[in-house]
Amino acid sequence: MHKQFCQLAAGFAALGMFLCGIRLLLPFTVSAEADPDAAAAEILADLSGGDAERWIAEMTAAPAKGANDWYMLALANLGGYALDGYAEALAAEIKAHSHSSATSRERSALTVIACGDGVPDICAEILQGSIGKQGIMSWVFGLHLLNNGVTCDVSAYEAVSALLEQQLPDGGWAVTGQYGDPDVTAMVLQAIAPYRNEKTVAAKAENAVQFLSKKQLDTGAFSSYGAENPESTAQVILALNSLGISPLSDPRFIKSGTLLDGIMQFSLGNGHFSHTLGGEANDTAAVQVFLALTALRCGRPCYLYRGNPPALEIPAVTSETTTSAATTSTEQNTVTAAATSAAQTVLTSGTQTDAQTASLQTAAISVKETGSTAETAVSSEILTDAKPPETAAETAGISDITTAFSAAAQTSSAAVQTAETQITPQNGEKYPYRIPVTVGAGAVFVCISAVCLIRGKRSPKTYLTLLCFCGGAAALAWIIKIESPEQYYQAPEKAGSAGAVSMAIRCDVILGMDGAEKYPADGIILPETEFVLDEGDTALDVLYDAVKTYGLQIEVDGVSGDVIDNAYVRGIASLYEFDFGDLSGWTYTVNGERPSVGAGAFSLHDGDVIVWAYTVTL
Repeated sequence: MHKQFCQLAAGFAALGMFLCGIRLLLPFTVSAEADPDAAAAEILADLSGGDAERWIAEMTAAPAKGANDWYMLALANLGGYALDGYAEALAAEIKAHSHSSATSRERSALTVIACGDGVPDICAEILQGSIGKQGIMSWVFGLHLLNNGVTCDVSAYEAVSALLEQQLPDGGWAVTGQYGDPDVTAMVLQAIAPYRNEKTVAAKAENAVQFLSKKQLDTGAFSSYGAENPESTAQVILALNSLGISPLSDPRFIKSGTLLDGIMQFSLGNGHFSHTLGGEANDTAAVQVFLALTALRCGRPCYLYRGNPPALEIPAVTSETTTSAATTSTEQNTVTAAATSAAQTVLTSGTQTDAQTASLQTAAISVKETGSTAETAVSSEILTDAKPPETAAETAGISDITTAFSAAAQTSSAAVQTAETQITPQNGEKYPYRIPVTVGAGAVFVCISAVCLIRGKRSPKTYLTLLCFCGGAAALAWIIKIESPEQYYQAPEKAGSAGAVSMAIRCDVILGMDGAEKYPADGIILPETEFVLDEGDTALDVLYDAVKTYGLQIEVDGVSGDVIDNAYVRGIASLYEFDFGDLSGWTYTVNGERPSVGAGAFSLHDGDVIVWAYTVTL
């Protein structure tokens, strides 16, 4: 009986071990019953140490530092906390110190509104000088400010139109490239959500929701820049919540796991979250998750604080322009009438010629510069299928890296010749120490062996130990790569068996910003330059080729030996992530598209065009 019991227990133990082994091989998900309230409470308890007032006081002493603004936005959304002190401290901070990034300034202004009472004048000043000035994200956060009652020369209608224009064919939005990014798409949806009842906004938002549903991974999470992460998943939760869609029950967003499952797989316990599976605790991951969890708990948009957003005032179509006779000259009337005629032609035909586009842009700029009270007739159909005319604000505001790159490419040949003249690759043996070290190790072995023989020490163990020591030293000389700066910055010797690619490195987005004077005045770190390609070369391999050929500084994380699949480029030419705001960093495109994997995992082909571009709106 005892024997049978032992056999039965052993059988159950083996079955348990087998099931555990199977579970380890399956993708990790948590139960869909996971409680967002409990998860949010755990994060808050860990951050505050159980004393929320003390934690808020600590953040008030260091406004705009690290993730403090983001945490304050989340606490404002939760309600029940006295945050006006932080609002006052943050307003004083941004008055005294100019943030380098337009998006950072806008987010700080949002935090002031969320935590304080009313809309301080500093918020309008920030919006006036920032909206649309640094690409798509400055339109997004600028529209959030407009939604909260801040005013400037750009209307909510113009901001919404500018964002809708930038929607990509796949239904998403992105900072660069021709394919949507879940992170950016979700953040645009949060901004335009208050206007989702407008016909065209509703249609474009629905396309974006379908795009996000297709991009969701089986675990319930999302991937951005080639890495599955909780931050992108959190932004999708915020977007769906803003649109009035239930993030956890809508069937379009239930795969093998829900969005909450996707986030919680990055939980490290005690309120900590990692940026990647199996990674270390990450502050950005934790605060983004906290924002999403508070939105799930409150069920309201995270960025809408002061009542209802303003109505989308769409200008009516008129057959003629209304002008002020006292202030408008005949020439201004002519320009305005021409713009009206061109706009009406566009709306009738549904197409827009280059001449009409130029006429519309000229009219908008002319009226803006002269201070005329004339109003060019603009159709409400801007929010339909017709392409809206560009306003002066949009013309000055939108940063198009691709267009700038095309213009610079026309002079790239001469620039490359200049670069080659200034930085001449070094040639010669890269590791000249190897042969001398090997010869030296051999000489040491011979000399010591001779001494041992003279002294009568002829034990085989002595010579075997000596041989291992000297042989090991010689082997290390050939294994370890010790390079001087001159040796490291040598042009790589490649056969070009896979053809050639071209690559450029640019930072034009920071031109005119504080601190940009340390970098090239034209924003071109490396003009479009050709590099030979060997089989299996990746985008990171070619970047390394450029670094070594032209003496550029680089810092890359996530490289382990020869394994570069998870590499992340932190800095190029001493320009690092976060140098120009907490959303700044390096991104890359191949043939105008942003790959879904990191540069170390993207294999190149003959004729590819790579652009490394610094952005302030990652």
